[in-house]
Amino acid sequence: MNPVPVLNLVFEKLEKYDLNGIRGSFLLFVIPIYENPLNTIIASVISDSEEMSDFKSIHISNLDEEEFIIRVEHQKINKTLRCRLHNITYNNDSEPILIIEFIEGIRFYEKIALLSASTYKKGLKWFKSKFQVDDEDTFKSRSAFDISSSHLTINLAELLRKLKLNFLNKLITWKEISAKGNKLIIEFYIKT
Repeated sequence: MNPVPVLNLVFEKLEKYDLNGIRGSFLLFVIPIYENPLNTIIASVISDSEEMSDFKSIHISNLDEEEFIIRVEHQKINKTLRCRLHNITYNNDSEPILIIEFIEGIRFYEKIALLSASTYKKGLKWFKSKFQVDDEDTFKSRSAFDISSSHLTINLAELLRKLKLNFLNKLITWKEISAKGNKLIIEFYIKT
């Protein structure tokens, strides 16, 4: 049986908040994404996202045991990094956060450059936010990604908002994002 039509129906009902027929359900979603489709998705995000416009490409490989290799081609840096996924945590706004740690591949001076660039961007965003009139504008301009010298932080709730899937934020409980057998495995619950 092909589960795609059933999944499409469930997501359509969730988006419209039409819970008739699925009210009271507790659904576990386990979505494996193999390397090639994952890299295609990443390429799409880079081409569609203004905040990722500095990147020429990001390519992920060797997904296994919560670690993976990432090849980054950026306007200022071209690197191959070994990374590790951490358990999902929550920020002060109770939003789910995924942390990807840089295990090796960044030299000391590159860490300093990343840290200074990140600090500059945060300062510029803060400065701009002081001149914005509407809180909604601030909400729209939030970034789903934050990079430091040691890790990349992904705000999963903000990422869903940017992907026009905000309706899921009130229904979803994140279980885990892991790397095993050359695939990224995304696990979450939806309670209706």
